[in-house]
Amino acid sequence: YNNTLDTAKSALSYAILKESSILYPSELIASNGRTQIKDFCFDASNNMYAIVSDGVTSINKYTYNNGYNTNDVTTYTIEEGADVATIDYIEASSDDKLYAVIDSMYIAQLILTDSTTEANGTVSFNKYTLPTDWSDIKTFCTDDGTNFYVIVLITSPNTSSYNLVSCTVSVDN
Repeated sequence: YNNTLDTAKSALSYAILKESSILYPSELIASNGRTQIKDFCFDASNNMYAIVSDGVTSINKYTYNNGYNTNDVTTYTIEEGADVATIDYIEASSDDKLYAVIDSMYIAQLILTDSTTEANGTVSFNKYTLPTDWSDIKTFCTDDGTNFYVIVLITSPNTSSYNLVSCTVSVDN
């Protein structure tokens, strides 16, 4: 994955690694000047998910089948009416559920719904309530979808600083 600003072409690629070489490097998606690859993750089944934006943000799922094939991609767009501007970071838990930071302010479970007629679907969100002094989430991780570790800006009346914090989702959340 290469998404640096100093390159002319961002790309999401995969390759099969052997002892002394790389076999079959394959570009799955490349920046065409408008496309931005924001983040990606793998689930426990080695399926790859990428946040892709070309004016419209979507989640691309690359199903693993001894590699990845650009013909076997499902694109999930934000469900109509969802109160979400951007999907910033994505993470899969050990039970293959997907979580994301949205609008740099919320953590949410992603619910991917496949279309019955085509290789596309929609993504909806189950937003978690976070402390009111949190803003500007930089990144996060989870192992089980219950416990999260977050780098976030915490603002109090006298200070603001980025902190690494842990939080647990409760039934009430």
